[in-house]
Amino acid sequence: MVRILFVGALFLLVAAAGRAQVPAPPPANPLTLPQALALAQANFPQLRARQQQVAAADNRRRVVLTEALPQADVQLQGQYGTVNNIYGLLLPQSAIFPITGPAGTSAEYRGVFGSAGGLLFTWEPLSFGQRQARLGQAGAAVSEAQAGYDLALFQHQVHVVDAHLGQQYAEALIQVQAANLERAQVFYTSVRVLARSGLRPGVDTVLTQTEIAKAQIDLNNAREKAAVALLQLNALLGYAGPSVRIATPGLLTRPPAVLLSAVPAAPTAHPLLALSQAQVGVATAREQVARSAYALRLNLFGSGFARGSGASLNGPADFNYSPGGLAFSRYNYAVGAALSFPLLSFPAVRYQTRTAAAELGAQQQLLQDQQLQLDNARQVAQVRAQTAANNVPPAQQQLAAARQGYAQLQTRYQAGLTTLPEVYQALYEVNRAEADYATAVSQVWSAALTLAYVAGSLDDFLRLVPQP
Repeated sequence: MVRILFVGALFLLVAAAGRAQVPAPPPANPLTLPQALALAQANFPQLRARQQQVAAADNRRRVVLTEALPQADVQLQGQYGTVNNIYGLLLPQSAIFPITGPAGTSAEYRGVFGSAGGLLFTWEPLSFGQRQARLGQAGAAVSEAQAGYDLALFQHQVHVVDAHLGQQYAEALIQVQAANLERAQVFYTSVRVLARSGLRPGVDTVLTQTEIAKAQIDLNNAREKAAVALLQLNALLGYAGPSVRIATPGLLTRPPAVLLSAVPAAPTAHPLLALSQAQVGVATAREQVARSAYALRLNLFGSGFARGSGASLNGPADFNYSPGGLAFSRYNYAVGAALSFPLLSFPAVRYQTRTAAAELGAQQQLLQDQQLQLDNARQVAQVRAQTAANNVPPAQQQLAAARQGYAQLQTRYQAGLTTLPEVYQALYEVNRAEADYATAVSQVWSAALTLAYVAGSLDDFLRLVPQP
């Protein structure tokens, strides 16, 4: 028994895995940044979940649309039981079956067969604004779900670009540390020649080897950070493992040619604002639904139905267990209209309307707060972008001076005019200057991405990114 249950559970798991959507195989060649963004949109599970939420909201709207269609219900029934009826009041309940017909003069506990069947058409041609209000609420929910998806997609694309910038920065630091290791090795070779010639003490060779070891450790750490950054980037693309690479050659060798400084003072097309506006639309529709609840309702109906029974008012009942009572013997039809009004629901509707109006006012205030936050974020982003751009020229000057100083100190050391610690300090300054320049360029790109985020679009940013 346990084995059967285990096999059944395994089958269900395999079936569920088969139904789950799996990402497409990773591409073999490096992608451009726009191609990577399209891949993330197609593969990332949270974005696919948002798409399903939009589809669910649209299907709920279609359900409301069907409320305008006529409804038809068919029922057939057969029964066997006694027909001992009695005069008197019976309150509505669900435990006692009703019996039609007059009360008998005596009780009879033998049963008879009976049957019934019918077809009922109902239609609400006029809802006096109620159906339109519900349809408006459903449509507003679709707009909200779509705006939520658009915002999630935009934010995820920004995260992908930011992860790529981080991965490129980590790769740049690998180049910095590799160059530092190469300088240390070249310098070690020079010191060893001088030491063997007796021009420098032998201890300088040992000390230079420590600098090589330190440079190797820094390079290993840089490689680790780059590998982790690549894994994080692939996770945002919907893959587990370093499967996908993005090609943006020379991205961090120079800052973007133009910063996205021309961001409007109050962007009106930002996905954050679009979602807030959609939420205001939902609150507005909810208020309209509450207001429309205190209204007339008109229902039209038509029915055709038939009955059969083994009991008889004028003759003997069929108590011999014959199924003859199942045959229909009486046929009827009816058409009509019903007009209803919730007369005493006014207090509840009034408070429901006030509640919906308060929620609408809250959403409108949240929309204004979102606009304020975006405007403040735009100003902060522009300040940081300008600072990042201003830091690049000094970083270039620092790098040129550090390289020149290191070359001069190398010459002086070989001539016996300076000490090994001074050369080490110059070597450290070159390494730090190269890392500072890579950081400065990376910060400019990050600032440009932030400006694109507050503008609500990545189009201008992507035009600045070098393509392979």
